[in-house]
Amino acid sequence: MDVFWERLGQPGQEVCTLDMERGLTLSGTALAAFEGQPASVTYQVQADPASGVTRTARVTLRLAGAEHTLAVRRSDEGRWWVNDRPDPALDGLDDVDLGVTPATNTLPIRRLALAVGQSAATTAAWVRFPALTVTPLAQRYTRQAEHRYLYESLASGYRALLAVDANGVVQHYEGQWQRLRLEPPDPGDPAISALRPEDFDDIVSAVDGWWGRPVAHLLHRFMFAHFAATSFVVRAQGRPVAFLLGFISPTHPDAAYVHMLGVDPAHRGQQWGRRLYDAFFSAVRPRGVIRVGAVTSPINRASIAFHQAMGFTLPPGDRLVDGIPVHAGYDGPGVDRVVLLRHLD
Repeated sequence: MDVFWERLGQPGQEVCTLDMERGLTLSGTALAAFEGQPASVTYQVQADPASGVTRTARVTLRLAGAEHTLAVRRSDEGRWWVNDRPDPALDGLDDVDLGVTPATNTLPIRRLALAVGQSAATTAAWVRFPALTVTPLAQRYTRQAEHRYLYESLASGYRALLAVDANGVVQHYEGQWQRLRLEPPDPGDPAISALRPEDFDDIVSAVDGWWGRPVAHLLHRFMFAHFAATSFVVRAQGRPVAFLLGFISPTHPDAAYVHMLGVDPAHRGQQWGRRLYDAFFSAVRPRGVIRVGAVTSPINRASIAFHQAMGFTLPPGDRLVDGIPVHAGYDGPGVDRVVLLRHLD
C-alpha cells in the first residue's frame, strides 16, 4: 500500500509504502523544513509479524548539505540498541515513534487492537528531529469510533484526533497531516471549499432542520460576504452539507472566532466538523492568529465534548453547572453561554 501525506500548516509532504504481508514494514521519504532549511528524511521500520512490536528502524536525514543516520533495534527480550550502543532507558518499550511522520502511529494502533471505547497507555521510543535523539515518550490511544482515535502525549498534554482506515493507517491527523487522494475524485464526493456569498440562501434554509430548532436567525448575509476568506463549506452533489463561519478579530489580530459550525445529520460521523476546524486553523495561523474562541449553550453537551476533543479549554465562568463553567448573561439577560478557547501554539 502506497500512501501520500501532506503536512498541514507548514511545508512538508511524504510518500510511504506499507507492506503488511509479513508483519508490518514501513518505508518512506518525507520532505520537511528544519531550522529554516529544507530537509529530506528516508526511513524504514520493521515490526515483528507475531507480536507487532518494533524490530528495527533506520533513518537518514539530509539537512544543510550533510547526511546523518540513525539505526535502532530491539531484541526479542525487549532490549534496545541505538547506533549499536545499548540504551537501557528504552528497554521494555514496544514501538518506535518517528516524529517526522504519521506512519509510525500505525504500529501501536495495530498492535493494541483496541475495541471501540477502549483506551491503552503505552510508551514509545521517540525519535526527535532534526537532532535524531531517542527518548521514551508516554502516550495514550483511545479508540473513540471504528475509524477514529484520540492520541495523547501524557508528558506534554498534547492531544490530537486521528482518522484511520481499516488497516489503521492515518488518513487525517488533526492539525498535522492529511492523506491525499491520487486518483481523480468523483465529482459527487463531498469536499471542502471556500464559503461563497451565494451559499447564504441554501444554508439558511437548511440549518433549522440540521439543529432541530431555530438557529437561522444567527446567520446574516454580510457574514457570507465579509468572512469568506476564513470560512468554509462542504458540498455534496452541489449542495452544502456542512460549513464553518469564522473570522479574524479586527480588534485583536492575534485572535480568531468561530461564529457557527454546522453539519447535516446525514453526513455526521465523517469527521467534517474536525476537518473544517483544521481548514480554519490552517487559514488563520499564517496570519498571526495564536488563539481561537467560540461559545456554545450550556445544554449543548455534544458541542462542549466535541470542542474539548479538538483541544479547546473552558475558561472559568460565573458558576458551575454539572461541572461546566457557565458565563451568566453572556449574550444578554438569561442567555448563558459556555466559552471555548484554543491556543494554536
